Amino acid sequence: MEEEQATRVFLLKIVPKEILEVNGNLLDRVDLTLSLTNKSDTALSYKVKCTSNEMFSIKPSVGCIDVEKTAYVKIRYRCHQDRIPLSKDGHHFSIYHIPVPVGSYAEGAWKEHYGPAQGEKRLKVSLCITRSEKSL
Repeated sequence: MEEEQATRVFLLKIVPKEILEVNGNLLDRVDLTLSLTNKSDTALSYKVKCTSNEMFSIKPSVGCIDVEKTAYVKIRYRCHQDRIPLSKDGHHFSIYHIPVPVGSYAEGAWKEHYGPAQGEKRLKVSLCITRSEKSL
């Protein structure tokens, strides 16, 4: 599987590039933004997934990006069951993309797509505890 992923080229520029840092009160909500820029010569549809739907919400989780355009994805961390997660580094987001004709709808493009995504990348999550939470 890793060899297969290595042969596929990832055509989106992601910010942040490697690690999504959740800074703030982990007993509350923390809002973050992920930017996806299409660096290819064709329109792309993206899909963003996470390891915990209870802990993270993603809006929009799918979309289309024209050539040299940027999409902004809102990610919201929310405390699950009023507890700080025991594993602070075990979560990640997976970002996938496929080529689409200009003007396509993302949901339809993914329903019609067969096989693996053209590109795939994992973005690690780092949950950073604030001082007030350390005393809890």
